Amino acid sequence: MPLRDRILATRFGYSTFRRVILADRSMARVVADHIRPAPGSRLLDIGCGPGDLAGLVPEVSYVGVDHNPAYLDAAAAEPPAAGPWFVNADLADLAALDIGTF
Repeated sequence: MPLRDRILATRFGYSTFRRVILADRSMARVVADHIRPAPGSRLLDIGCGPGDLAGLVPEVSYVGVDHNPAYLDAAAAEPPAAGPWFVNADLADLAALDIGTF
């Protein structure tokens, strides 16, 4: 596995990379300006990584999907209060999952 993948496969590495590229600030702006989730709605986060978006949308029913089990293990270890749901799956398998509508 390349060094980049080993670093990004950890919660620390992934979070550090996000801080370096100012992704947290950008993600908060995308939520406020574009997603604007209504309380009680459902949000599907495809490629959720360790679920950082879940902490920015506590008023919705959040479902995060990622193919990397290490990211999902990190996400499940530090869940936000809203109780997000994480699914280990590839995007190609998304239609076969029974996760409802969004």
